[in-house]
Amino acid sequence: MRELHHQVVKGGGDRSWSGVRLAKALKREHRVIEAQRLIAGLIANCRRVHGPDHRDTLWAEDVQEEIIFRKFTIGNAVQMYDY
Repeated sequence: MRELHHQVVKGGGDRSWSGVRLAKALKREHRVIEAQRLIAGLIANCRRVHGPDHRDTLWAEDVQEEIIFRKFTIGNAVQMYDY
């Protein structure tokens, strides 16, 4: 996935779409810190290039919330924490 993202960036393709997909894949692979850093950079870039209300910016921000959200199991109960 990372190689595909780098090929898209080198080819002048849409970095935000491939980067957001890479961030989601990193989260699935439990590489949350790397995903958080990537998505934060993509959001800053999207805001600068497209503006804060553009669909790519808003999508990246939604994915950032998914990445930040953590779920823990304590004993028999499942509790949700957002920090």
